[in-house]
Amino acid sequence: MKEQIIELLGKGLTATQVAMAVGCDDSYISQLVADPDTKTAVETKRATNLTHYVEHDSRVDKAEEAALERMENLLPFVTKPSEAARIFSVLNGAKRRAATAGPASSAPARTVTLQLPESSSISFTLSHDKQVIEIEGRSLATMPAKNLAQRLEQRNAARLLETKAPALLLNASGQVIDPEAHRQGSKATFTLAEQL
Repeated sequence: MKEQIIELLGKGLTATQVAMAVGCDDSYISQLVADPDTKTAVETKRATNLTHYVEHDSRVDKAEEAALERMENLLPFVTKPSEAARIFSVLNGAKRRAATAGPASSAPARTVTLQLPESSSISFTLSHDKQVIEIEGRSLATMPAKNLAQRLEQRNAARLLETKAPALLLNASGQVIDPEAHRQGSKATFTLAEQL
C-alpha cells in the first residue's frame, strides 16, 4: 500500500484524494510523507512525472503550431463562408499562452475572508470521507423509488383536498344553478344573463 501511495502522490494527487483512493485516513498519509525516505521517493516520482508532462506538452505544442500554420497558409484559398467561419472558430479557440506566461500569473493568490451574519449560517453533517450527507437536519441520501411514488401520491391527495367548489354551477342546458339552493335541495336555476 505504501508504494501505491507514493505512486499516487507522485502523480500530483492531494493527500485527501490518495486517502480516499487507497482507503486510509489523511493522517496516515501525513505520517508517511513526514518520513524523509518517503518524501524523497514522492519528490522523485513528481519530478519524473513532471518531465514526462513537459515533454508531452512540448509535442502537443509543436503539432498545434504546425496545424495553425497550415490553416493560415490555406486561409487565402477558402471561398465558402462556412469553412472560413469554422477556421476562424478554431483559431479563435486556440490557447493564448502569453496571457498565462506573464508575471501576473505568478503572483500569489489572495485569501479573502468573508464574515456572514449568524442568520445565514447553515449546519451540515459530513461523512467520514468529508462528503456532505445532511443539511439543516434534511438528509441528502438518495430516496428509494417506492418512497418517491408514495410521497407523490400523498402530495396529489393533499392537493385534491384543497380544491374548492366553484362559486357558480352550470347545468347541461347552460343555466346557472345557485349552489346554496342546490345544497338545500331546491332547483333554483337562472340564465347567466339574468345573473349579470
